[in-house]
Amino acid sequence: MNSKSQLDILAEQFSNWRSTRGGSRLTPSHLAKSALAIMDDYPRSEIFKALGINSNAVRRWEKKYTNSEIETDFVDLETSAPLSTHESLRLEIMYDELTLNISGSSTNLVNFVNALREGRQ
Repeated sequence: MNSKSQLDILAEQFSNWRSTRGGSRLTPSHLAKSALAIMDDYPRSEIFKALGINSNAVRRWEKKYTNSEIETDFVDLETSAPLSTHESLRLEIMYDELTLNISGSSTNLVNFVNALREGRQ
């Protein structure tokens, strides 16, 4: 069984976007950032050909999406009142066109966020 490479998957995403983009000519940020993320994994000429992009686009994206924008730092949030260990919380994270909703007990949610912060799986 052949699994698709990151480049093949991204090439499909670029192709899908091109077929449905309507009048928009700007590459969506999630596609541009994904292309930048694989630049060290494949020869640039192979990436350019597979994604239908050129070095000018990559230079624009590199200027627009610096490493500080690609890598996200955690922000400590303070609550106005102490949390009960049985209290239920809901966390919503929005990034570009993606939304992640997580809900559960305050203890489990805090443990989850701490695991993300420490890079645990």
